[in-house]
Amino acid sequence: MANGETSRKGEKRGKKQRKAVLAAAIATMRQEINETLQISEGGSNSPKASASRGTEDATNSELSNRKPRGKAKALDKGKVIEPIEVEFNERSQPYGKHAAGFATFLGVTARELVPLTIPSWTGKAISDKFKTQIWQHITTYYIVDECHKKAIFQRMAKLWRDYRCLTLKEVRKQAESVGLQTAAAMCKPDNIHSMDASLSFIKSRITPAFMEKCEKFKRMREQKTLLHRTSRKSFACIEDELVRLNKIAHVL
Repeated sequence: MANGETSRKGEKRGKKQRKAVLAAAIATMRQEINETLQISEGGSNSPKASASRGTEDATNSELSNRKPRGKAKALDKGKVIEPIEVEFNERSQPYGKHAAGFATFLGVTARELVPLTIPSWTGKAISDKFKTQIWQHITTYYIVDECHKKAIFQRMAKLWRDYRCLTLKEVRKQAESVGLQTAAAMCKPDNIHSMDASLSFIKSRITPAFMEKCEKFKRMREQKTLLHRTSRKSFACIEDELVRLNKIAHVL
C-alpha cells in the first residue's frame, strides 16, 4: 500500500514538473514573439497604450541617437565554409534559425553582384548565364532546393529595388550641397565601373516624368496602415513560432 501511494505521489510530482517546464517554454516564446511582432496600432486611446507612450517616446529618443548598423557585408569569398541548410514552408518562404541570415545574404548578393544600371530583373535585362552564376553563388553558401529558385529571385529583385531606391535618395540628398556629378561619384557602387554609365543612370531617374511616378508611389505607400515591424524576422518565422507555441499549448 505504501509503495502504491509513493508511486502515485511520484507521478503527480512528475506531472507538475513537466507542466512547469512547458509553461516556462510558452512564456519565453510569447515574450520573444511580443518583442518582435510590433504592428503599429496608430492612435490607440486605450489605458495600456497611454501608460506606455511615455516609455516608448523615451526609448525612441535613445534609439534615434544611436549610430545606424550600416550595410551588411558580404561573406569572405576566399573562406571555405560548410553550406547551411535553410527550411522553407509550402509558399517557398524561409523560416527557422537560418532564415534571417539567409535574407541578409540575399540582400548582399543582390547589392554587390547586380548593377543598378540594368532596367529591371525581368525580360532580357539579366542573361540566363548571369542568373545561373548568381544561383551557383547562393548554393555555395546555402543548401536550397531548385523548386525555391523563382521565389528566391523574386525576393532578391525586391531587395535590389530597395537598394536602388535608397542609393538614388542619397544621391539627391548629397547633390543639394555638392552637386550632382560629385554626389554621383560619392555614391557610385563598386560594381558600376564606368562613371559615365552611373551618371547617365542617375540623370534618367531625376527627370520630371520619373519624379512624377515617384510621387505617385509615395502616395500609395502612405495609404498602408500595417507595416512590417519585425526587423529581419519574416512573417514566415513568426508563423512558425506561433505553430510551435500552439503545439506546446496542446500538450498541457
